[in-house]
Amino acid sequence: MSLRTDKPPLLNSDHCDMSDAEDQTLWYHSLPRDTNLARIKENASNILCSPRAFKYTEGELLAHVRQLDDELEEWRLSISASYRPRLSISSDLVFGLPASLTERDRMKERTYFINLQLDYLFTIINIHTLVRKCGDFEENLPDDLHSVVESSADLSIEASRSIFRILNQIVELWEEDALWIVSHYAPMAAMPLFMNILIHPLGSSADNDLHILSSISKITRKIPSERLPMEEIEHIQEISEFVMELVRLNHSAAWKVKRGEREHDLDIIHT
Repeated sequence: MSLRTDKPPLLNSDHCDMSDAEDQTLWYHSLPRDTNLARIKENASNILCSPRAFKYTEGELLAHVRQLDDELEEWRLSISASYRPRLSISSDLVFGLPASLTERDRMKERTYFINLQLDYLFTIINIHTLVRKCGDFEENLPDDLHSVVESSADLSIEASRSIFRILNQIVELWEEDALWIVSHYAPMAAMPLFMNILIHPLGSSADNDLHILSSISKITRKIPSERLPMEEIEHIQEISEFVMELVRLNHSAAWKVKRGEREHDLDIIHT
């Protein structure tokens, strides 16, 4: 892949030393990403996105999801309260940063906090979205496993909402880099919302979630584009068009239900 793309290879923890430095405080916030969270993301990809993941039984898959979720929560609680990520982000994002910081330091800390929050939400989606396949192969999912599936669906959906709220509020923070932030997070965040609306097009949260998905147009318009080359501007447009196509498909599903052309709900995973 590296030879084909002319980009450097991506190394996992088997091929590089990701252990923490003795005095982590000297460099901790100068890193663009948290290395401990990166290890959890790597584990999630290896366990849930590899070819062997499609051979797991439903019980094995949910056990892996539980384990990864426990690791993620343990990591979250290890973060100091001022920077600790949270699942649900309101429409008014509040930062609990120390008042003693200079304006320049506050901007750096604010950027670090937001990147940490987005990475955390991205990891939740990465861990919990795959449980949607549960129930496809067995008609009667046991009650204890059904509750885990429902909980995972709720977590991935709320994480998706939070990512869109963050992007909608502060996408200008990254200036020209906002393009790559949006292109990385928005498509991933769109899928759990799209899937849930497609399954339950007339559900109680469908209208609100459609509004959240539709905010991609507003988000992409906020990206500073004065100094971007044309191919990157076109990439912004492609992202917006992709998410808006998901919105169109969701609207189509709702109208099919209203016309009696399909069932109200397609499964029992999320109610």
